[in-house]
Amino acid sequence: MNAFKIPQELAEKLLYRRQFIFGPRFVEPLPSWEHLKIGDTLFATIHPDLNVVHKASGASSITLLGFVLDPDKPEATDSDIIDGLLDKLDTGFPLSKLIETTDGFGGRWLLIVCHGGDRILFNDACGYRTAYYTDFKRNSEFWCASQPGLFALVMDLVPDPDALDFLDLEKHNHFGNNEYFMLGDSTPYSNLKHLLPNHYLSIDKKKTVRFWPRKKVAPVSLDHCVDFCTKKLQRLMQAAHLRYKLASSLTSGRDSRVLAAAARPLVKDIYFFSKFFWGQDKNNPDSVIPKTLLKALDLEHHVIDCKKECRRPLRALYEKHVDNAHESYQCMIQGMSDQFPQHMVWVKGNAIPITKRVYQKKLKHHRITARNLSKAIGAANNDFAVKEIDKWMAGANNNHGVELLDLFQWENKEGNWQAYTQLEFDLVVGEIFVPYNCRVILETMLALDPVYRMPPEFRMHTAMMAKLWPELLQQPVNPPPVHKKKPRPRVLLKRYVTNQLISCSGLSRLGRIAAWLLRQISMPYYGMANLARMHPKGFISPYADIQHPRLKLGRHVLIDDRVTIYQSKDGGYVRLGDRVHIYRDTIIQTGQNGRVVLADNLVIQPRCQFSAYVGSIVIGRGVQIAPNCAFYPYNHGTAADIPMKEQPLTSNGDIIIEDDVWLGVGTTVLDGVRIGKGAVIGAGSVVTGDIPAMAIAAGAPARVIKMRQKLDDPSGHPH
Repeated sequence: MNAFKIPQELAEKLLYRRQFIFGPRFVEPLPSWEHLKIGDTLFATIHPDLNVVHKASGASSITLLGFVLDPDKPEATDSDIIDGLLDKLDTGFPLSKLIETTDGFGGRWLLIVCHGGDRILFNDACGYRTAYYTDFKRNSEFWCASQPGLFALVMDLVPDPDALDFLDLEKHNHFGNNEYFMLGDSTPYSNLKHLLPNHYLSIDKKKTVRFWPRKKVAPVSLDHCVDFCTKKLQRLMQAAHLRYKLASSLTSGRDSRVLAAAARPLVKDIYFFSKFFWGQDKNNPDSVIPKTLLKALDLEHHVIDCKKECRRPLRALYEKHVDNAHESYQCMIQGMSDQFPQHMVWVKGNAIPITKRVYQKKLKHHRITARNLSKAIGAANNDFAVKEIDKWMAGANNNHGVELLDLFQWENKEGNWQAYTQLEFDLVVGEIFVPYNCRVILETMLALDPVYRMPPEFRMHTAMMAKLWPELLQQPVNPPPVHKKKPRPRVLLKRYVTNQLISCSGLSRLGRIAAWLLRQISMPYYGMANLARMHPKGFISPYADIQHPRLKLGRHVLIDDRVTIYQSKDGGYVRLGDRVHIYRDTIIQTGQNGRVVLADNLVIQPRCQFSAYVGSIVIGRGVQIAPNCAFYPYNHGTAADIPMKEQPLTSNGDIIIEDDVWLGVGTTVLDGVRIGKGAVIGAGSVVTGDIPAMAIAAGAPARVIKMRQKLDDPSGHPH
């Protein structure tokens, strides 16, 4: 994928790569995907790159999505392992015992088990093969999919304003590393839930059930832990090596070195690499240490440069690939797309932070409460965070001696953030394998006295490397980086002053003064967009007229000169997503419970009008709005006996514009209209009815002229 333009056929193949959706019928908008009927009532639509094994015996069946490894039988295939589980069901194994059997498995998998009138599903130890499902209380049909965005193909998603506010807060607080995540089983949508690790979902009983911890974990010695875990890791690496060509990332830290040690007999066949990203360079320890280590061991070291900006075609594909994709990973997506060997499986050192007592350090000297935990994740006093953490804690109170904060790291950080991250990287790598993602390994490590798992020594890690490959200890672990030569004082001063002014700018009196100073030194018009890109706070012109107490801003938002945002009586909120640019003389107003929601990467050219009275205006990601466009989700009454200025306002429904739509100059959109994804509306059109996805429409009233798929341009983009 080195070309600047991704061929349409390849883009369609990569989009939603290794994802799935199943429910009461097959999903027709995904024609190239595979179809699998599970029992009599579940119909699975599966991306061709996702491995599937379906086995049935009598009235019982087990379906595997992904891949599963058995360290006790490294040579066993996916089919062998599923056959073994099905044999256990045939011999009268209860479902609880079947789930316990999988504690020793590695890989990245989801199992759908139909047996004895029960249909359940559960995933690998850390939930890296993600599963989201419809909330039984809010939906008449059951659907399950790998990520929220796929549900939009079969149902209307209902955004949860509180969840979106929390997500916006998390994005802002985690700017720079983007390790933000949802909490518990929550999602950005009120009618969807997320299946957490250590839980199974009973479709027929319409509930999730925690199955681990299932009994008190007996303490183990350091020698026992090291011996048990190293053997399991070695066999998991062997099992993966028998199936796949492996590419293992290596840093200056301990986690990836332990995996390299576990793969010692196989290292001649492994592609070892390090990544540069987020300001790193060749002098960074995460590059220098692996290079030095591998050279001493006569092994080749590769570097993947992930510092370049993600090019537009891949960025657009990435943002569609999953809902709410992490923006700052775009550079890594581009680097891995260009340089990672696509036929290989990426071996990662995730999951083991579960054992490192991360939140014990953050909550030192504080009681473990939902409010204190919300502070620890950067969401202090956020009501949504407190509510979701409190709900999760209530379900984890019988933790059989496993420390609650370790379980929080496991199910909330790994099961939400890291699991979703792996889904994002499916777009550009062959598959992802985390050897630590095995419940018996994690359980054994958590049974070890914390003193052996804590910084700075991490004695458990050191003992594992010493046992498997002591030469890996010859280089220092996580040394401080070598600092680059400092820039000249004048450059530093200019950066400092600009950043300080941007950070101070805003709607307050002081903020407007700071914005005015920035306005004087910036280039006019589009030049102010550079100011918005420089800081997550974005840039609001001092000449903008903002009179809206319920305005919610994303990151890197630009509000240009003479933009008006106003709340009339009973007006709803205005929410601007990340990188929304609103240019001069545009008016946004809400009243009579109407609201305006503008999603990420949206550009509004000058002199547009958004009047959300009675109805609301909801516009999707990447929409391009030309000058002089108008949006009216209401209409005036026309009764003959009432003066026009006193006529009541009516509405046929909200205006909904889906992702990637282009509205030409002077377009007017009226109430009750839905414009489908990828549609193009010609200049001067008046849109009074729905426009299907990928249509080109024009006229007053607007009518479909042709479909974009039928154009001669193979890229599908209009000229």
